[in-house]
Amino acid sequence: MNELKQFRKNASLKSIGKSSDLILQAILNELKILDLQNIHSILDIGCGTGDLLKSLKTIYPYAKLSGVDYTDFSNLGNDGINFYQHDCNQNFPTSLTNYDLIISSEVIEHLENGRHFIREILKMLNWNGTLILSTPNPESITSILSYICRGYHSAFGPNDYPAHINSYTLFELSNILMETKKIQNLSHKYIRNGRIPHSKRLWNDLFPCFNGKRFSDNYIVIAQNFLPITSSKTHIPR
Repeated sequence: MNELKQFRKNASLKSIGKSSDLILQAILNELKILDLQNIHSILDIGCGTGDLLKSLKTIYPYAKLSGVDYTDFSNLGNDGINFYQHDCNQNFPTSLTNYDLIISSEVIEHLENGRHFIREILKMLNWNGTLILSTPNPESITSILSYICRGYHSAFGPNDYPAHINSYTLFELSNILMETKKIQNLSHKYIRNGRIPHSKRLWNDLFPCFNGKRFSDNYIVIAQNFLPITSSKTHIPR
């Protein structure tokens, strides 16, 4: 058991509590588009140093902000954020509940059981709440070429282990969410952060029209347990 705890600690420390600025900005942009109303409580799972939560303060100045992470970032309390140290492989404390908005950016790929994680998240989400998840995209050109040439997807190679252990296509993650029978509206967005193979340049910088599944290193899923007036039947991407 001690070896497992050390394994998870090493995986958490490897991320240094930071996510890509492009990913965080994509989530913030999506929230502005969604224009969610009546957001009184927000939980950021895998909050790290709290960069996203601090930005959310400006969008939802009156919301109660909480963050969860495996690593101790309790100094977030100095910024008015409630911090909870927790191993997301385990059941969440029953005290964490009734959130209007839950965000989990680049977390599910770190965990042993994505289905268990999703079920636990939805227990904490209010009946009219919104869940936003982001994770690496194994269906990008870069990731597919990596798998063909090296035998592993981009972001899941030797340098990413033990941090990244499970990859999810959009189809797989969408199915996991819909299996819970608690999601009424599901949508997604591919982040314009795809790197050109063997280069640090982004596809979108050189070719602005190159976007979507094949040109994105990460994607966002937006899951809501209510059906917007403008929505029709939920579509599971393939």
